[in-house]
Amino acid sequence: MNNLGCVLNKSLILKFPTEKQVPNYLIRHFIRGYFDGDGCIHINLEKRNVILSFMGTYDFLNSLKEIFEKELNISKVKIVEREGNKAICLSYGSIISVEKIYKFLYKDCNIYLQRKLDKFNTLLCLD
Repeated sequence: MNNLGCVLNKSLILKFPTEKQVPNYLIRHFIRGYFDGDGCIHINLEKRNVILSFMGTYDFLNSLKEIFEKELNISKVKIVEREGNKAICLSYGSIISVEKIYKFLYKDCNIYLQRKLDKFNTLLCLD
């Protein structure tokens, strides 16, 4: 399976795919699949706040951040290395930013992890 890219600890070594590997018209589907595996969404209904995060390598997350900046006009986020953790975290805490990412990832899709989509749908009920 290593020859197909299935390796141990991929979150610590993964590089963002080239356009040849994942064409631009499929990139949002790739990102949704990545989110299903290495992403998280936390919603606090009482405080009406949300955190959407992705874990991975700095290079991978920086490429992801650049896509969101370009495609969704989302900026002012940080890629943070958590103490004692080899993986890096890219987080979004604005409901507006998270809604933009939701629409980008889930528009007209039919393959996704249901429990993560359900979390996003909970967020939409906050409006």
